[in-house]
Amino acid sequence: MSNHNNHSLHSLPSIHDNATPGNLLKQARQQLELSPAQIAARLRLELKIIVALEENDFQQLPTATFVKGYLRAYAQLVKLNPETVLAAYQRIAPTPMANTPAMTSLQVLAEQETKHSRWAKIVTLFIILVVAALIIRAWYVHY
Repeated sequence: MSNHNNHSLHSLPSIHDNATPGNLLKQARQQLELSPAQIAARLRLELKIIVALEENDFQQLPTATFVKGYLRAYAQLVKLNPETVLAAYQRIAPTPMANTPAMTSLQVLAEQETKHSRWAKIVTLFIILVVAALIIRAWYVHY
């Protein structure tokens, strides 16, 4: 049994062992005898972010772009290949479809804003023309 424990202390699971990014990072951190608080301080992140990464609790973190950046920085700090950790993340990451409604909403809002913007320009132009016509008429009537 001590041989198995010794083995797990000196080798990290590979991507083929179905290792999660959190497990890879946590085991590497433990091999370097660093605490989660030390990792957080070195990466200048909140401790709760490090804990969420190690627990694969990505729902507690910002968008995937930030998560990938955190994973890459953490992996480099604990001397892991960032691509291995990112590949593990891709296998278990929330599907992009989860973000689709928000993106669709943003697209709809942008389209609505464009339509409103066009109408605002047309109305503004109309008002300018009416004011110009009134000024010209007043000038002709007065002189």
